[in-house]
Amino acid sequence: MQSPIRVRRIRMTSAATEEDVVPTQQPEAHPLLRLPLEHLPWSLVPSRNKYAHRPRLRQGSAGGVLDGILFLFGGFEDTGHRSNNLVQYDMRTHTWSDVDVY
Repeated sequence: MQSPIRVRRIRMTSAATEEDVVPTQQPEAHPLLRLPLEHLPWSLVPSRNKYAHRPRLRQGSAGGVLDGILFLFGGFEDTGHRSNNLVQYDMRTHTWSDVDVY
């Protein structure tokens, strides 16, 4: 199933002929946006009681993954206050920890 793609009609005119050019075909889905789940490895996720430390809920944070570790910085905590702390989640051991930044 292809993902829905919005097609915008664009009016373009050439200086020589002044004719309208309208795209007639829908653009093809980009191959990098497809994720076939049947070919991915699946593993059992540990129960919630294994997570000894979890950061507060937050939104609007910045994050990235490096060597199997997810880093989250900043954002707004569930209390509505801004956060400037950095936490990391190790995807191999399923553990959260605070990162000291100096």
